Amino acid sequence: MASHQHYMALLTEMKPDMTILDAGCGTGRLAREICISESKECSWLELGELRYYKQKAYGQCEFIQGDLTKTSFSDNTFDVVYAMEATCYSRPFATTHKEIKRVLKLCGIFGTYE
Repeated sequence: MASHQHYMALLTEMKPDMTILDAGCGTGRLAREICISESKECSWLELGELRYYKQKAYGQCEFIQGDLTKTSFSDNTFDVVYAMEATCYSRPFATTHKEIKRVLKLCGIFGTYE
């Protein structure tokens, strides 16, 4: 799984100064791994659908429980949004992807695989 995580970071051109949303991160292991290995100073906001916990032990990671079809984030918030085996479980699909597009900055990158 770690190789998939780092490959996603590479493909979506993640950089330490970006604001990044892991849409459907579950426990957040993937985001923490990338955050720790890439830079202690990266700025991440995570949307966890399974558990709620908030911590700052891993750089600037923040975990927020929510619904992928209606987030509390402002328009044009994220440089990168990525989802790994997550959006296929969020219904309806069109609403999920519309919400991802709304929170993604103009010319931002959305990376996903299911």
